[in-house]
This record gives sequence, C-alpha cells and structure tokens, in this order.
Amino acid sequence: QDVGDRRCTASTHRNLGLVSVHLGDLEAANVHLDAALDQRWRFGDEAGVAECAEALGLLRSAEGRPAEAIELLAAARVLRERSGSRPPEPERIDLETVERQLASELSHDESDEARRRGEALPDLEDLPAHLA
Repeated sequence: QDVGDRRCTASTHRNLGLVSVHLGDLEAANVHLDAALDQRWRFGDEAGVAECAEALGLLRSAEGRPAEAIELLAAARVLRERSGSRPPEPERIDLETVERQLASELSHDESDEARRRGEALPDLEDLPAHLA
C-alpha cells in the first residue's frame, strides 16, 4: 500500500483472506476479501474478481452457508471462462472438492438452483453488491 501498488495490495488482501479462512478467523477473512474484491472490481479485472469470488465461496463454506458458496464458485467459473484465466491446478482441485462437499450438504434441487444463480450473476457491474 505504501508504494501505491494497488494490484499487489489486492492480491495480498486476497491471500490474507484465504489464510484467515484456513485459520478460522472469519471476521478477518471478510475484511480482507471485501477489500480485495473492491480493488479488483475497480480495475475491471474479471480474472481478479473471479479469484475473489472463489475465495469468498470458501469463506461462505466455512461460515456454513453452502448455497451461497456454490453460487459464488459458479460465478467464478463463468468469470474465469470469460477472462480466459484458470486457477492453478492444486487450487482448481481444492475448489472442485469443496463444491462437491457443499453439494452433498444440500438437496440436488437446492444445489442446482444455487449453481444456476451463480452462473447468471457475472455482470461485472452488479457483482460486487451481490458478493459483499
């Protein structure tokens, strides 16, 4: 932040958010991931917003909100396809594992509906209000 590198700051917030999720500090995770999403959205960075949506999906999972988590992960996939980006292979495998686990916590219809809502979300202009 001190040197004005906003992209690095956004990445750092995302990384700190993920670390906070894994440590169980969900309040700190929300703060960091909201900051990362806000900065990536201001850049119009679809790949960066997708990364934030994935991280927020993991956070919603940790918060016990499986439908919202599935929705966010589905939105992230659409954004990644549109931007031509892909998560690193270990992250992709983790995301798929988490999504399967989340789907098992819901009925088939609930899981499908959450996925459809997420796939319909990615209008970059409206996304931050929905993700926050």
